[in-house]
Amino acid sequence: MAGAQRYLLNRDGRFFARLVVPKDLRAIIGKSELRTPLGPDRRAAIKMLPTAVAAMQAEIAVAGRRVRPDQTTPRTPVSTEDFGRAVWERYSAALEADTLHREQMSNPSRVEAASASLVRKVQALGSLPVDPIAVLNLSLEYLAAKETRFVDRRARAARLRYHSREGTGRCREKVGAAAVRFCRCPCR
Repeated sequence: MAGAQRYLLNRDGRFFARLVVPKDLRAIIGKSELRTPLGPDRRAAIKMLPTAVAAMQAEIAVAGRRVRPDQTTPRTPVSTEDFGRAVWERYSAALEADTLHREQMSNPSRVEAASASLVRKVQALGSLPVDPIAVLNLSLEYLAAKETRFVDRRARAARLRYHSREGTGRCREKVGAAAVRFCRCPCR
């Protein structure tokens, strides 16, 4: 048989959640202990026990804030629905960011369009310009379209180097995990 369950009280086959009220709060609450009925079934009572104890602890906390208003109020617990909504919003935002990122990555049609644009600009000028800056400006769009993935990898590598030097302990742990994912063949 298992040991006694904390806060669980059995009186004549009926189960209750029981919590002792601190002495300094008994005058405000008006009781020396709080009890919440949980029913006659032990398994159901054990399942309902954490919720009942949390409700009673919240009642004691409210009374404690009346006695000691200078203490900060605790945060309200996050419900399952709120947590699920937050996870879904984060997942949706990550998918959207990934879609935008993939749209900016190079693909054969984008590289071909940049190449065709470069050819049209050179044909409009009649020949290649002599000025090196003009040549650089003409070829920059093509190179950016062709090497987007490589440029992105270099930017991520720079962020990893920065965070590994400047980051906090938790940040460095993330950098370690990111470095493992990052250190793959650059042609992938």
